[in-house]
Amino acid sequence: MIIIINGVPGSGKTTIAHRIASLLGIDLVIQTDTIKEIFRMHNLPEISYTNTHEAWKFISSEKTSNTVIAGFRKHAEFYERYISKLAEVCHEKKHIIIEGVQATPKLFDMIKSDEKMGFYLKIPEKEEHLGRFELKNLMRREKNSKWYANYNSITLIEEHLLKLAENSGFKIINNNSIDETIVKIISSIKGEKNEPNRL
Repeated sequence: MIIIINGVPGSGKTTIAHRIASLLGIDLVIQTDTIKEIFRMHNLPEISYTNTHEAWKFISSEKTSNTVIAGFRKHAEFYERYISKLAEVCHEKKHIIIEGVQATPKLFDMIKSDEKMGFYLKIPEKEEHLGRFELKNLMRREKNSKWYANYNSITLIEEHLLKLAENSGFKIINNNSIDETIVKIISSIKGEKNEPNRL
């Protein structure tokens, strides 16, 4: 089984991916943030390891809804090519979870496997979402202020990914409660029948 967990920053992807892995005994979680650091170490275009919500700068000098999405797509392409191959190699030997904002529905479609499931974690209301950024920053050595400065770009990317998820067979989950989301994902993985697209 290949499990993909997608969502924008602050949607709970990493926490949920590791909890699911622990509960199901899956010992390989591929995080796109880790791959970003690998890209940073090599001679790749800077757009491949910039923040998703700032990739528009490599497309245009003007920030618009179109350039934000175009930048995100260009950025995600680097990950989609790399992770789709990595997933196929790893999947030959074990179950895996892939999580990250670049773990897109397009990546899901690229992976050649009949044993795959995709989940999109929809962000909560703005106040709670910003609160999650605060919690994430408490665990960081260096605080990330770019989430706040680029919040409008993050919401544009959310809208874009949500549309892709709706057309890709992803299960869309309003992640207002981590525990409830984990129950929904595990139930889906274990084969609950007749599940709606939105859980």
